[in-house]
Amino acid sequence: QEADCTRFDCLDYTTLEDDNTCTYEGREYECWRDTIIPYMNSRIDAGDAAFSVHAGDFIKGVSALQTSPRCNPYALASRRNLFSAIPNFLIVPGDNDWNECADYNLNSNTDPHQKNWRRNFAEAPPFQQFSTNFPGGDKPIISRKDGNPEIFHFEYDKVAFFGLNMVSGKNYVNNISPVDLNEEWL
Repeated sequence: QEADCTRFDCLDYTTLEDDNTCTYEGREYECWRDTIIPYMNSRIDAGDAAFSVHAGDFIKGVSALQTSPRCNPYALASRRNLFSAIPNFLIVPGDNDWNECADYNLNSNTDPHQKNWRRNFAEAPPFQQFSTNFPGGDKPIISRKDGNPEIFHFEYDKVAFFGLNMVSGKNYVNNISPVDLNEEWL
């Protein structure tokens, strides 16, 4: 029955219209700060959503591997500060978030860009575990893959949820690693 379903919100850059005014650029991301985040928080507060997930690409892309000048600690810190206001918020990386970063080392699983993203969005509060109980009172534990904490899993109400690193284009996790790290996790 629908009443027994676990509801969640999923966001990514493709959910916005081409002419949207709600981006991660500009004056402190007014639309996100003033519209989307309060809406998501109200859904969690009302019990209409248990958690939210962002499906990557919160750094504006350049459509070319290893060329983006936008990847820097300040860009990630500003997004971390913005998203910290959302309880039970999970993020999986997109190709813009490190694959397109200038000087990214495609052959490494510990490139500084990856490490910085992981430090900000997978290894520390508030993103590495849920911060509030789900509707019904439980708070599931998130398991994260050693060495690749952006890949995660949790179970709730007899349903398994997975966050995988499935960025577009050539990448270490799916193309360079001796084993597909997502497949190994599953």
